[in-house]
Amino acid sequence: MTDEFFLIAIFRKATMTDLDKDTNKGRFISVLLLAIFSYLLVIFAALHSADKPVGGGDTWVAMACGRYFLNDWATKDQDRTVQMKVLDLFGVHLSWNDPFSVNSRPYAKGIEDCEGWVNQNWLSHILFYEMKMNLGEGSIVVYKFIQAILTALFAFWAARALKVNYFLAAACAAFGVLLARSYIDMRPNISTILMAIILITILFRWKAGKVRDMLWLFPVMIIWSNIHGGFIYGIVVLALACGGYAVTNILSHVNPAAFEFHPWKEKYKWLLIGFGISVLTPMIFSPYGAENLLHPLMIMFGHDGKEWRNVSEWHPLFGTGFGNTGSFIVFGIIFILLAIVWLFLRLRYKMPVPVAAIAGAEDKEPSASEYKYLPSIDLSWLAIILLTFHMAISSRRFVFLAGVVLAPFMAVMLQQIFIMSQNFWQRVVSKAKADMAAIVAALSGSIIFAVIFIAAMTDIYFSPSADGNDFTIFRRMVGILDQPVLAGEFFDANKVRGVVLNEWTNGGYISWTQTPDQQTGRPACKVYIDGRAQAAYRLSHFQKWQAMNINVVGAPEQVDQDLKNRKNFLARLYQQTGINPAAANACDQLIERCRGNKDSFTSLMYAMGADPKLYGKMLEQEKITVVLAKNGNSSRTINYLQSLDSWRTLFVDDRYTVIFRINAPENRQLLDTPAEELIYPDDFTRNLSLGDYYKTSSDKGEAYRAKLIKAEAFYADIEAGKRVHAYISIYQVMAMLDKKAQLKDFFLAEYDRLKPIIESNEPLGRMNNLVAIHTVCHYLTILTDRENDSKAAGEFARQKNEYGQMIESQRKAVESRLFW
Repeated sequence: MTDEFFLIAIFRKATMTDLDKDTNKGRFISVLLLAIFSYLLVIFAALHSADKPVGGGDTWVAMACGRYFLNDWATKDQDRTVQMKVLDLFGVHLSWNDPFSVNSRPYAKGIEDCEGWVNQNWLSHILFYEMKMNLGEGSIVVYKFIQAILTALFAFWAARALKVNYFLAAACAAFGVLLARSYIDMRPNISTILMAIILITILFRWKAGKVRDMLWLFPVMIIWSNIHGGFIYGIVVLALACGGYAVTNILSHVNPAAFEFHPWKEKYKWLLIGFGISVLTPMIFSPYGAENLLHPLMIMFGHDGKEWRNVSEWHPLFGTGFGNTGSFIVFGIIFILLAIVWLFLRLRYKMPVPVAAIAGAEDKEPSASEYKYLPSIDLSWLAIILLTFHMAISSRRFVFLAGVVLAPFMAVMLQQIFIMSQNFWQRVVSKAKADMAAIVAALSGSIIFAVIFIAAMTDIYFSPSADGNDFTIFRRMVGILDQPVLAGEFFDANKVRGVVLNEWTNGGYISWTQTPDQQTGRPACKVYIDGRAQAAYRLSHFQKWQAMNINVVGAPEQVDQDLKNRKNFLARLYQQTGINPAAANACDQLIERCRGNKDSFTSLMYAMGADPKLYGKMLEQEKITVVLAKNGNSSRTINYLQSLDSWRTLFVDDRYTVIFRINAPENRQLLDTPAEELIYPDDFTRNLSLGDYYKTSSDKGEAYRAKLIKAEAFYADIEAGKRVHAYISIYQVMAMLDKKAQLKDFFLAEYDRLKPIIESNEPLGRMNNLVAIHTVCHYLTILTDRENDSKAAGEFARQKNEYGQMIESQRKAVESRLFW
């Protein structure tokens, strides 16, 4: 003890770090309890982090891809790599060609931007499909929870590798995984987070002296480079580690008190070996060879990567977009404050306190070797921290990655602050008191998160749902209400063919629900785009899809201003090209004039949002045969196409509308079939779709009136609980038939039916019932006002506002889920 530095003496008195070095029975029990409760804290925090429903469009495309890979359709493709042919022996068949979209990037060897479909997630796709088909969809939920737990545990183990106190390591790991709760969905990217924290754990163990653990990177990188394209993060981290530790080693000779030296031969060489493994493995053990590495590098560091961040989930941290960023901002602020405190305390120890002050020996200056007990400046850590923060700030999809990866760094920093601060205050905390405080905190945290997890699962998945639907945990967790479930059944049952213009998150579901062709494995109707993003599509195609989304969701004045801007833009475009907008073929002329010029064509893509006819022509130019539009969000698209004689609506449900191009050869058989002979998923969609079909008939005079009567009959057949989705159409049809008295009687009857249900506070379907009575009061206000019954109109208007407030309150309750 005579040569022991003062700081280490404090460390041993104030913190518990290693169970094997303390044989005291009481101490052993306290350590054991602390370890158990810390593990429980991490596990329950991880469970709660993964219990939230998060939109999962990629879940469906993953299963569709897995189904394709496990059949032999791809073996007929050309230019397959040696690795692909080796996988054939295991029943997995891959190629460069995409079966789901005609718009995906083509494959032409050696030609730029013709890399084909570089599917770095193929192993995840197979796992998802196998779980779905052999173990049931619930197994994917279990898979999500298991990965969340393992992710949090590795964040905990990384900190423990450097002997961080159990509670500090657990608290930081829990914090890191919880702040990403709105980003943990059921798709391949969650595997990248797990692999990333395993990599950090290996790095921490290397720093602790377990240098041969770098060999674990071999199996890690084999799995990671085939389960998700995020493996590129691991390569960059190891590159930063190699560079950072090299510079740190050099600086340690200049200032040994500040920088820690890692012996070149005994330690640093293993870091280089790990980096070599990380680079070579993805190229050798991936079916896509060198392209598996080059493609993500181009996306990460090239211009395309910046443009792809226009996807909602890739938006910058500070701005609108997918997920909750508030908790991560708090995490970042705390991290920065801790770094400032760490730096302040570290600067206090430029000259260590003599050991004699605590050891009872004579005063003496410590030797240079004793500086190693001080926290050292690690440039590689700084580089990794800055990179990870930068990624999360640039793109919110990396919030989950950043929270988990930075958690062990925070834990180490907290422990070092705790140690140094005791010398600063000249106080030594009792080991027993520190243990007891940590045990109580870990136990309390584990109980709290266990209760919250159980309450969240009950509230979200097992309580009567406000939307009135009885979905499985998997379907709620994957956001099934955002998918075109009934429209998908209509596509498959009626063998819809061609190319569908779809929402970004719906492409995977449409691909999954269609029965693949037995000869090719391809769906009958190809999607225009889906969530595979840069893995399958060119940036130019993504930007074209963005332009075709002409809808603006927001306040009426915002929508009106957007339309005004587009009309002005279109007028200038006609003026610049010298084309008469009143000409019969003006749209065709404008498209032909702009086609050869990239800038002009980009301008045209924006301007088409001002003219239904031009929009319809542009869709035809893109060979789109059918449009799957989301009601409400895509109101402009729906209204435009329904106003054109060249498009016909054949399917409507409570969420989606499907509109077909009449002159498309692929639609000929479907459109020649009488509407009432088409196959619909259920009576609700049949009645709603046929009602809309006859309501929008192009016939005139008595023939049109006859069809309006037919539409009214279909709407009347919709069961009471689902009528809310037909109220607008019922109002329009009965008004056109001049049935004013019957119209008022209908809505009064609906009001009398709904009001007792609302007053009973029935939780099942409460949101739908509130929306229904709010709509009924809206129409009754209009109808009574027309009769000059101001008293009744005022009362219905008052109730409409009251129900509107109740809807907003219900919406907030559903979103907040009490604790979360």
